[in-house]
Amino acid sequence: MTLPIARLLTLTLTLALACGCNQPQPTFSALAVDDHLEPAPQLPYDPPELREQALSGNVPDECWRRVSPWELPALGGRIVVGGEPGPVPTSQRIPDLRCWLDHNPDVAESLVWETQYYGGQSFAKWDVALQDNLVARFEAMWWWLQAGRTGKKPFGIMDPPPNKLADKLADSDGALTVLWDGDAWNLYCTQVATSLVVELSALVPWSLTALDPTMRAEILDSRRFFLWDDQNKGYALSFSVGFSLPASPDTTIDFLLSNQLVAATRRDTIGAFLSWERQNLQHLYNIKGLAGEMEAAYGYRGFPPAATVLSGSDHAPDGFAHWIMGCYGNTGFLRSMLRVLNIPVERLFAAGHTMPRFHGMGSWYLSHGDDPYGANFWSLPPGPGAELLLSETTWNKWFVNPINPDPLNNVGRTTALIALERPSLYQARAYCADKLSGADHQSGKVLASFDGRFSLAEVEAAGLWPLLDGLLVTAGGCAKLNSYAKTFYP
Repeated sequence: MTLPIARLLTLTLTLALACGCNQPQPTFSALAVDDHLEPAPQLPYDPPELREQALSGNVPDECWRRVSPWELPALGGRIVVGGEPGPVPTSQRIPDLRCWLDHNPDVAESLVWETQYYGGQSFAKWDVALQDNLVARFEAMWWWLQAGRTGKKPFGIMDPPPNKLADKLADSDGALTVLWDGDAWNLYCTQVATSLVVELSALVPWSLTALDPTMRAEILDSRRFFLWDDQNKGYALSFSVGFSLPASPDTTIDFLLSNQLVAATRRDTIGAFLSWERQNLQHLYNIKGLAGEMEAAYGYRGFPPAATVLSGSDHAPDGFAHWIMGCYGNTGFLRSMLRVLNIPVERLFAAGHTMPRFHGMGSWYLSHGDDPYGANFWSLPPGPGAELLLSETTWNKWFVNPINPDPLNNVGRTTALIALERPSLYQARAYCADKLSGADHQSGKVLASFDGRFSLAEVEAAGLWPLLDGLLVTAGGCAKLNSYAKTFYP
């Protein structure tokens, strides 16, 4: 008997969260300290010829449409014309989206909307009303960005959209999320409209056209957002792509630009966002992803809304923070946030945990979805977020190598290696506790902070305790540590 999507998601969600990020970490076998991180290759990420194409030739001349002053949209609550004071578009022309898609059939083919009766259909097979709606959303986002993101946001969709199952879920049920047809279309249409504006305006110097079809589908195919659930007559968010409900893309792009998180390359952009996560995200403890737990943490009886993660929420008894639902939640959060910048993020699963794979002109990985806000990555001064990124060679060595009998040894290993060379404030706290209790190196909390990854001899050979003495001088002593550090996720 075939189980409906909602039932499958319930089983997957409950089992995965019960055995995943919330389980106690085992004692690791000692790992060789000389297994240093292999830096991800620096080239080719965004080749000059691709950047040149994006900045100068991304929109053919015949695909620009001149706009008359009376056609310009309302910006800042009123009609804007050329000589009037106030925000004005930098140009009175706009790309003809249909023309551009005609010139880029691979992108048009990747624009797939799944319908109840016909399955996934590419742009050319959409109803004309749906095509027109995408064009309208594209133009609304275009003018809003041209005007410097002033005035009312262009989309006005409900964020988060209502969960069709909210009234049916008991507190102890998995936090499934099924969207009504219209809400699912609004979220999908505005997401891909924003991705196309980012592409055609050359907001970033990389291109959708350079992605292979599978990775382009991560950005443009609705089945990578949610799946049609015939039992509940709506669109079910898939746990397989991450435990997060995307925010309205005008909220997402405004957040990324306002916080200066868009850099010159994909790798640096990913790194900038990981740095923001380190400074802001807090891990939710001892929860299984149940509907009642999500409502208590996010005020939403379903997948954690990315908009609520961005704004922060109160979670009794822990208080206000940017709460994240562990490695499952952060992998989904990264997917939804970076999607609007046309950076595909794939969810990987290893040893009961999830971690993202970032795609571009190459691939980069995290050793654990919790790496950015983990205690071992909170140093003074903080290192760049991009140093968390692993090359494909290193990730495969740690998690795919058949001679490694237990890849769990390597979950979160990146931050442990970083902390061995640049100790964190978490280790400084442990050091202060050891000094107060008189514990020696072998029995103290500093060595324990590495969860058995390294032997005492290896940690002493790395010179960790002298480094901790220097860190305490920089921090102003043990009494000052709390002024720097948030509540750590070990």
